[in-house]
Amino acid sequence: MKQRSKLKVLIMVILAVAILLPTGAIMASAQTTANRTVSTARLFVDGNEVATSQGGNEPFIIDGTTYLSIRALSIALGVDMSWRPETSSVYIGNAPETQTILIAGVTFTTDEVLAIGIPEDFTTYVGDEFTGLPLVDVLRNLGVDYSNAASIVVTAANGTVATIPASDALDPENGHLIYEEDRGTVRLIMAQVTSRGTWIRDILEISLDVPSAHSDIALVVNGEATAPTNVQNVAVPPFMVGGVIYLPLRAVAEALGMDVNWDGAQNAIYIGDAPDALDTDENAFTVTVGTEVYTVTMDDMEALGLVDFYAFDRRGGGETRLDFTGVPIATILSSLDIDLAAVENLLFIAADGREQPVSAEDALNPAYGFLVVAENGTPLGTWADGGRGPFMLVLAQDSFPQRWNRSIVNVEVELGDAPAGISITGTNGMTRTVTPDAIMELGGRDVSATIRGTERNFTGVPLIDVFSLAGVNYSGGDTVIVRSTDGFSAILMLDEVLDATNSHLAWLEDGEPVTSDENFPFMLVNAHDVVPARFARYVAEITVLLPAVEAQAHEYGDYEFVIVAGGTPHTVSMDDLVAIGTVDFTAELRGETLSLTGVPLVEILRYLDIDYTAFPTVISAARDGFTIEWPAVEAYDEARAFIVIGENGEPLDEHNGPFRTALVGGAANRWLRQLSTITLR
Repeated sequence: MKQRSKLKVLIMVILAVAILLPTGAIMASAQTTANRTVSTARLFVDGNEVATSQGGNEPFIIDGTTYLSIRALSIALGVDMSWRPETSSVYIGNAPETQTILIAGVTFTTDEVLAIGIPEDFTTYVGDEFTGLPLVDVLRNLGVDYSNAASIVVTAANGTVATIPASDALDPENGHLIYEEDRGTVRLIMAQVTSRGTWIRDILEISLDVPSAHSDIALVVNGEATAPTNVQNVAVPPFMVGGVIYLPLRAVAEALGMDVNWDGAQNAIYIGDAPDALDTDENAFTVTVGTEVYTVTMDDMEALGLVDFYAFDRRGGGETRLDFTGVPIATILSSLDIDLAAVENLLFIAADGREQPVSAEDALNPAYGFLVVAENGTPLGTWADGGRGPFMLVLAQDSFPQRWNRSIVNVEVELGDAPAGISITGTNGMTRTVTPDAIMELGGRDVSATIRGTERNFTGVPLIDVFSLAGVNYSGGDTVIVRSTDGFSAILMLDEVLDATNSHLAWLEDGEPVTSDENFPFMLVNAHDVVPARFARYVAEITVLLPAVEAQAHEYGDYEFVIVAGGTPHTVSMDDLVAIGTVDFTAELRGETLSLTGVPLVEILRYLDIDYTAFPTVISAARDGFTIEWPAVEAYDEARAFIVIGENGEPLDEHNGPFRTALVGGAANRWLRQLSTITLR
């Protein structure tokens, strides 16, 4: 399944490069501008295929010339390329040393930049401490008018171009310039932005406006100025669009002693040697992770295990059920040994050039993100034949299918740093991440808990001390949800967490680690509990919730329960469930297959005309006060989340009923007996 690029990349940049080939030779897809089309040509270097779309810069054609990102070219040719704004030149190979930064059109040395403002200490969202200059102070001291700036464009020495909203970059608590002594250069740090894609090293230029076009950019190859031309000897000078540099590949390749050839029959571009045999199977797509390119075929998809699922198209005010067959995106990436924890975003690129970005949270949820191969049992067909496949992106929990994307040919995976700590969200919505080392430095204490009649001894810290370490705001909260990496959650009352003798994060049991994951080494231990239902290993997230409604007792009869949404209680009776329509299904519980009768929770919510899409969390409570949490992707899945009223054709007994929750595929501690209340939060 894997097809790895064998090329070493000396430097990767987010400029862009043009492949110049004979006019009319390149095949392309749908028109995007008057003289610009998206290219579907494949690129091979010495027989190895490389990605032609990198960093969101898709390949395209202008007047017969095909362009692709310099990131792809850098991978293909293995040469250094850099943009120097102070000389308006692109350097390929050898480049002059520079220690200057162009700010709003004026060139400064590094020392001059550091003298522009007064350094101050600041802390990032993860607790890292730096000393630097607020970017807004630098611009203000230079007399730069930034009042109408919509964005700030930052260019790095390696060609990376970051466009940052001015509201973020010019926030004095957010955008800072720091000096990195080990590099002798200036770096931009966005202190409150969780994605480090805008933490730019080795800054060369900071501007308020992106030039629309330049035709005066010089091209210098190994110290010699070059005037690039096409095969008809017509000048094709470099230019800039939207902050991205474009260069003609043929001129660059020939200047470096490389051959470029076009294979119209195969819709392929060859640099150097052509492959012995070109795989033209349309039933495949590529996955790009940095410099790695993987090919996934239809056979690979079938080997991973196709699953049936359904989604709803709610356009036009109606609701149409669509039945699909596909593979969860998380399963595909896992089969390629891609670290899912490090994935931040994904970009799904279609055969017609349409790009659809999707967050990792959505795309990698196995009940949410799929690549589909069939609808109603029928293959989707290929894009060339007018179909929507052979692979189509479907986000099953989206209320409307605007983000679905047909005929996927490439999936770009953006990696960040793998999470290394616990994220804690307070009642004010602010999230802080605390590292394992910081928690352990608080000092461990011994705590014991009795689990199933056996006393266990742990070493950990009170959870309230961790709250203080993170500076989390829990004022006004009433409920605390502790989530594990495996999706399990334990629900505590805030009073229990504030009790330093009760709720702890432990990392040792009898002197041995409680988990095997160094990033998530903690276990939630409640000293006052006698059953393990509210103990959780691999703690990853902690959230403090405000009260959903004012404290009140919702009355219900013997054969009723209550659903609370947006502060409004709805009483649900046994007659209501019968009117909605019950279904028979089976589920595994503690290794036993149960034959159950019930109603999908989402059908009940629709029956009550509740807009459940506004509530990401569902909390169910039993008559004895025990609670469980389901995230929305589970709770609103018609094939998984049920309210049960019968087993083996008989009503539930007094021990379980009259109502219980069932989560198909979920462990026993995700089910709940004697249901009394469901709260959407």
